[in-house]
Amino acid sequence: MPSSYADLALYNRAGRLIAIVEVKNKSGTSPEWATKFRRNILVHEGYPQADFFLLVTPDQLYIWKKVSSNTPSLVQPTY
Repeated sequence: MPSSYADLALYNRAGRLIAIVEVKNKSGTSPEWATKFRRNILVHEGYPQADFFLLVTPDQLYIWKKVSSNTPSLVQPTY
């Protein structure tokens, strides 16, 4: 795993990583902000491949489903 770790990592019963979760104490976010934040994390820190990437803020939850973490491009949240 990279030198920086996610706030939460969720594994299935077989031990496979299924979700990476980042938690930020920032209110008033937008999907555009979340998109840029995710891309910056992937460019500078990288994460292993997972089915889901979640970004949690006090007033929003952003979810990316089955988006490659190996390609740090500007991808809008799925949900």
